[in-house]
Amino acid sequence: MNGIDPTGHLVWDCFDPRKNTKSLWMKRVGGPVACTFWEAWKAGGNMVDGAGARCPGMINCPPASDWRDPEGISGEKRQHARYQPASSHSSSSGGGRGGAPTKVRPHPIKPPKPVIDTNAYNGRNPTPAPSLPPAALNWMAGSTATLAAGTITATFTSQAILDILAVATTGFALEQAPAVTNAPGADPGPGGGTDQDDPRDCRVWGSGWRKYGPLDENNGNRAAGVEACLDSHFIDKANNPGSKPKTGTEEDPLYRPPGYDWAKRYAGHLGAPDPQNWRNACHLLAKQLSGSGERLDNLSTCSRAANANPYSHVQPGFEPNMYTYETKVKEAIDAGHVVHYQVTPKYDGARTVPTGYEMKATVYWKSGGSGQLFHDTVENKIYSLKFGEWYNMGRVQFQGGPAPLPGTS
Repeated sequence: MNGIDPTGHLVWDCFDPRKNTKSLWMKRVGGPVACTFWEAWKAGGNMVDGAGARCPGMINCPPASDWRDPEGISGEKRQHARYQPASSHSSSSGGGRGGAPTKVRPHPIKPPKPVIDTNAYNGRNPTPAPSLPPAALNWMAGSTATLAAGTITATFTSQAILDILAVATTGFALEQAPAVTNAPGADPGPGGGTDQDDPRDCRVWGSGWRKYGPLDENNGNRAAGVEACLDSHFIDKANNPGSKPKTGTEEDPLYRPPGYDWAKRYAGHLGAPDPQNWRNACHLLAKQLSGSGERLDNLSTCSRAANANPYSHVQPGFEPNMYTYETKVKEAIDAGHVVHYQVTPKYDGARTVPTGYEMKATVYWKSGGSGQLFHDTVENKIYSLKFGEWYNMGRVQFQGGPAPLPGTS
């Protein structure tokens, strides 16, 4: 060929005095001709077989036709490929220097697993939803209501129903008759029906009720007022008996409204001969209308004159007083009508004794319809035998300030 073996050695090295070191002994023994054949023979030690390994010598290199690799490529083709120019498919180890292309076997790619829908109600054959019976509640007093599939059971009493339906804006506590019946003598009115399905009066499911306002804790626990829906069944003594005030004594006061003892001292100051009888613990809801005398939220300090008729002939009185209006309510109820009744004490500032009582009543006639029975204010005033004039107990000034204030008994 051109005198260059695959390792880059030249046969002419045998004749180059600068490169005869390796073959010095051969040149001396056999001369340049023997050196030439020796170098050509030795060059076989740098040859590469078809598997890519170097041969220890030409005599040890197998023929090119026997060079096979596991892929079945002959040694001749493999050796030929080593001297081909580098292409874009050359391996990275060859870089820009060229080299044999590397055959890469493709690896199989597993397809993604299908998404499994866990919702049993989707798909072509969805699971039907369970059918439950509709919730049905029986709101009659004393009944038992069972919801779907018996999951919830509750018993509703008259008290529970009335508490649910009561007007919550006033903040009053609700009380009602123990039984749910129609008021005796009540006329269903035009169109017939019952009290349960005809909201023509103030009763709740045919029953009367009463609500006491919360005590005013910021001003000596003074009473706030009362509201009631009254019929003959509700105020019957067998159902809701009223009671007299249980004020006890000064040592054991029991149910004494704020300012009660102060009012006795004030009456004595005005010249009353028996001052304890010139002031009262007034019911907001009267005893004859089922009012309790054992609740501070139903009691308020007042003059005897504002509460009822005079205690004695020396004690002046006036009309109309609270008893006057309470009697009108009782008479309307006795006639078979229903009365919506409200009493609200009025105060001046932080004083614990009221200046008067706003009294209001609306009557629902048994024949149908309604009308105002009265709406008036009874002044809480007491007469002074000493000074010969009336004084309002809720506007008293003592030592330049209002009296009585919270903390004054």
